[in-house]
Amino acid sequence: MTRITINKASIEDAKNISEIIRISFKKQAELINISEAEYPNYVAFETEENTKSRINNTEFTLRSADADPRSVRGIFGEV
Repeated sequence: MTRITINKASIEDAKNISEIIRISFKKQAELINISEAEYPNYVAFETEENTKSRINNTEFTLRSADADPRSVRGIFGEV
């Protein structure tokens, strides 16, 4: 049986979070023909460093299945 966990994300989770975000928006960037060179701040090109700075201003939770990070949720502002 798969064990699902949801935890508050921390700076240490930035690499996993940025990877999940990039994967989630990659197809959209391809469909609308957006390149990283033209739009480096577009969500499909999220970097670990950008994620680290966002974690300081956002409530992030990271969902894992059997300790494998699978999804992320971020809420800006007060929660």
